[in-house]
Amino acid sequence: MEIRDATADDHASIQMLEAEIQAQHAEGAPFIFPPLPDGVIPREDYLALLARPNERVIIAIEDGEAVGYLNYEFVDRPANYYKYPQKLVHVHVLTVKATHRSRGIGEALLKYVEQQAREYGASRVTLEVYSFNTGAVRFYERIGFAPITQLMSMPLE
Repeated sequence: MEIRDATADDHASIQMLEAEIQAQHAEGAPFIFPPLPDGVIPREDYLALLARPNERVIIAIEDGEAVGYLNYEFVDRPANYYKYPQKLVHVHVLTVKATHRSRGIGEALLKYVEQQAREYGASRVTLEVYSFNTGAVRFYERIGFAPITQLMSMPLE
């Protein structure tokens, strides 16, 4: 398996992976996520993402096929009255093709990001996961992530 920086040529592969995870999210939280079978990010937005100075997109390739990707950001938060300064890396998106899960691809993508975070001088890697995505929650906990906050919602009728 190869993990590398994503390029403009990877847009169609990223969209395919996004369409799969978007379907899972639309099923788990239809009040947040619409079904988008053609993928989420339009090409021009994807190119803009690749150009952002503090964000990176990496892709996992196995036998010539895109099987996972991860979008992460370098974050340097100054101190304020309530919090210490923080230098961290935040994972915005991690997805692995359903047929390729439980093969170490997600872990390899996160190990890559962990190394980038160390080189950046970050004190931690953060991410958010929806509670309905129990497989992802178990995966993240297994490799060392732990909750530090909990977002709750209450529907209004």
